Amino acid sequence: MKNIDKLAKMFEERENNTIITATIGEVLSMSPPRIKYGDNIILERDRLVFSNHVLNGYVRTFRLTGIDINQLSITSDGEMSFHLKDSPPAQDYDIKGFTLPTSQANQLTATMEYTNTLVPGDKVIMIPDTSLRKWFVVDKAVMV
Repeated sequence: MKNIDKLAKMFEERENNTIITATIGEVLSMSPPRIKYGDNIILERDRLVFSNHVLNGYVRTFRLTGIDINQLSITSDGEMSFHLKDSPPAQDYDIKGFTLPTSQANQLTATMEYTNTLVPGDKVIMIPDTSLRKWFVVDKAVMV
């Protein structure tokens, strides 16, 4: 094969590659998980892989080293409620099962359970694998 033919083949192969990129889907239901992609493609549970923080009941342990929040409510039995307004989307948080710090470092350890996660109508950021068989649901999409 001549070099010009090799070059032509390389250009042809490059032009026919599938471009994989992030996209937006719409949650149709979470039980069972169904997400609409485009006008008429419905992705079912077997095609979806979710980031854990978008699922109801996901619990995360964290260390709180400082707090500066309006509308903060702390009870003596280790429950805290607050509202974040400056990081879209604005939302309420409830933290349960922590103890107030007694150390000089002013730190506490707590767990947070995500309860306001994906619901029908939410837009989500999705990234397909190279075969377009699995779709990774990364997070809620916020349209501003």
